[in-house]
Parts: sequence; C-alpha cells; structure tokens
Amino acid sequence: MPTLAAAEKLGRIVIRSLPTLPSVYYRVEETMRDPDTSAADVARIIESDQSIASKVLKLVNSSYFGFTRKITSLRQAIVMLGFSAVRNALLSISVIKAFGPGNEDFNRKEFWKHALAVAASARFISVDWRLGVHDDAYAAGILHDIGKVVLDQYLHAEFVRSLKLSQREGMSLHEAERRVIGASHCDVGEYLCESWSLPVRLGEAVALHHKPSVIRSDPRLVSVVHVADSMVRQLQLGHSGNYGPIEYNEAALEELNTGPERIADLLSKLRQEFAMNPDLFAIFEGD
Repeated sequence: MPTLAAAEKLGRIVIRSLPTLPSVYYRVEETMRDPDTSAADVARIIESDQSIASKVLKLVNSSYFGFTRKITSLRQAIVMLGFSAVRNALLSISVIKAFGPGNEDFNRKEFWKHALAVAASARFISVDWRLGVHDDAYAAGILHDIGKVVLDQYLHAEFVRSLKLSQREGMSLHEAERRVIGASHCDVGEYLCESWSLPVRLGEAVALHHKPSVIRSDPRLVSVVHVADSMVRQLQLGHSGNYGPIEYNEAALEELNTGPERIADLLSKLRQEFAMNPDLFAIFEGD
C-alpha cells in the first residue's frame, strides 16, 4: 500500500483529476473473464478505438515480436500471441495514451523510450532465463516509473526540484523525491495502479522495483523489473530522470539465481537486440 506521506501528497493533487485508462482497456479486460470469449470478440472491442487498434498492430508487427510475415488483423494477432500478451500490449498503449506530451523540464519522449526499453528487456530476461513471467514483465516494465509522469504533471515544481537534486547530488531520484515531496514515484505509481484496478502484482513491481529485497507476493517479477531497469540505464537507452548510481540489488540477483557474468552476457545480447530493432521506439509515434 502507499505510504501515509504518499496518500497525503496524492490528496493535495486531487486524485480524482488523475487520468483514466481508455474504456477499451476495461471492456477487453471484462470480456476476457468470460471463458467463451473468442479472438474475434476481443478484436471487435479494440477496433472500436482505431487509434489504439493501429498501435496494437504496429507493436505486433515490430521486430520486437519477431514474426517473419506481417500480421494484418487484430484477430490474427490475438490468435498468434494469446489473450494475455495482447491485453498487456493494450495496457502499455493505453498507459501512454492516458498522459499528455509533457513539457521541456522533463523529456517525456526520452522517458517513454526508457520505459519501452525496460519493458522489452524485462520480457527478454524472462524468456532468456526461463522465468515464466514474460507478459507481466513487459507490462510492469512499461509501468515501473509511471509515478514520475504523475508527479511531473500534478506536482511539477516539486518534481523539477527533485530532478535537480538527483542530478546535483548524484542521488537516486526516488530518494530525492522523498526528500523534496515526502513521497516517491514508486508510492504514487502504486496508488495509480490501484486506482486503475490493475493486477496487484503489477502494482507491486511499480512499488518495489527500487526495493526488491522487500518481499510481497511476486518477488520474481519485482526482481526482473529491477534488473531490467538497471540494465537499460547501463545501456543508456532513453532517460528516466534518475541521476543516481546504477545498482543491482543482491536480493534481486539471488531471487533470479544470477550474478555478474550472466548480467554481462545478457547486456551484450540486449545491446545487439536494440541495435538490430530500432523500430521498437517508434511504435507509439503518430496515430
């Protein structure tokens, strides 16, 4: 749960004014609970919002998914990827759509590039290390820093002071936020996930990606997001506003049964993947 300080801060920014996810996401989520739901049923719902539908198809056809032939319909995408993968792709697109373009003090384009890279890296880690959290890892990667966008949008002056403190002192941004605001993007992000009625495991990954040693219900997913975040920062893909040190938490490495050599090997693989697949970062541009 969010800290008392986070709840107080969210009260100050009037939580009721926070953006909501597009209705198409909730309609798909509800429809997928019916065991008789078909791929055609889900495709029809997504197609009711052409802007989102086009982005889902663009994501599916990006080199990230590695299909050798073009996917021409959402029904085909759902059949080939499954409900879970498409739902989380839809969630990712919906989250980005929920917020505006940002301002010059916090580069939203670089922020989303970082988030997309963490999402792709988290899924890659799960697949490469056979961790079994592939789709959730992607969604959690997109969401992990979402609290920063909320703070930038609703507590802008204080968030900018936090950014400057992180840069000036070389301090992790979540620590700078606590010092300036009294709550961090992790607290705010978890609160937002709860207000959007997202799965608890995703909220936990958002809340604990800087503190993977804190055990709740899904330490593996939290650890994957933590490691992916650190790797993307090391690869300098996008920028999340965090000027603090790059760290790999020992508890996270132990949870994933990994160490420095395996990290170095995966960094090399990821560097090659991102160099070969630059279209990943263009999928949300335009309608």
